[in-house]
Amino acid sequence: MTLLALRNSVRTELQEPEEIRWLNSQLNRYINAGLDELSRLSNMRGIAEFSVAIGVFLVPVHSLVLVVNEVFWLTLTTPPVVTKLDRGIGYEQHLSAATGTPTGFSLENGVVRLFPRPSAAGRVAIRGILNQPPLLLDADAPVIPEISDILIAYATWQALKSDGDVLATQYRDEY
Repeated sequence: MTLLALRNSVRTELQEPEEIRWLNSQLNRYINAGLDELSRLSNMRGIAEFSVAIGVFLVPVHSLVLVVNEVFWLTLTTPPVVTKLDRGIGYEQHLSAATGTPTGFSLENGVVRLFPRPSAAGRVAIRGILNQPPLLLDADAPVIPEISDILIAYATWQALKSDGDVLATQYRDEY
């Protein structure tokens, strides 16, 4: 079900076919908030990959990865050489401008810091608990299609709650 279809379903539940009490942007925000909460609760494990250019040593992962378990460096050769990176680099390494093939990493505020700085382009693969990507466009759909009913109930609950409606409790219980 796409974001547009989810939003229309929420509007059906709210008995509001047009934007009157709730803007589309509000309902989108509630749908995505439900998606974020389900991501945290589901513990969906997987691997997220990020391209890294020469010299780039900070890789923001906060929007896609909730929990980082392991980090790997992949060369762009065929076949790629895969190196598991050591966690917890020292303070001196944070300050160092040394370059080479990354052998270690640290995680700060949703950003993976590689050490040494890559002397060649490559990819970083992160194994952990993944976040569901937000639904930004009307044609976007959740990665897991079976959660549509839950997202509709969650967004309806949030909309009613924001408006102080007494029916909010009913949808909270359904969620």
